[in-house]
Amino acid sequence: MQIVTLQNSQVNISEIENIFLDTSSIQSFKSKHEKYNFIDKWLTPYLENWPELVYLALHQNGSVMGYLTGCKCSLSAKDELSPRIASYLTFDEYFAEYPAHLHVNVLSSFQGQGLGKILIQSFISDLQKQTVKGLHAITSADSANISFYKKLGFQVVSQKLYKKWTLLLMGQYLFSN
Repeated sequence: MQIVTLQNSQVNISEIENIFLDTSSIQSFKSKHEKYNFIDKWLTPYLENWPELVYLALHQNGSVMGYLTGCKCSLSAKDELSPRIASYLTFDEYFAEYPAHLHVNVLSSFQGQGLGKILIQSFISDLQKQTVKGLHAITSADSANISFYKKLGFQVVSQKLYKKWTLLLMGQYLFSN
């Protein structure tokens, strides 16, 4: 297995999109248009604006097993992301303390093998080199990934109701305070 960034790879974007769809909580779409709008809302901004922060776990055959999309400064990204993602600013009062954020997805056939952990550790290592002080992930309160993030040192920082969903901001300091 090899970890590379999107900007340093020859990966076909459709592989990343397929993993995104495979791991999404939404598994059926009324139309292809609806499916592509979903991808465009949640994935495309990261691929287009921050390819250097898209980490790929590549199989020895070159296929993508998992990926992490990230952003170093959530406040700076708000103009790009908040028009697409209505809930983006729900936790904006924590963006100064935990400026970076991530999304990580691994194909179901490779989950439980440590790929998500390796992707996150790679991202954290690069953030620390750039002295980014904190990192967050937002998830739903009933999500199975909460224990995964906790094992990696994330803590629940805040919980808020957004429309009908209870969301958690899970954060991690990258340097001792």
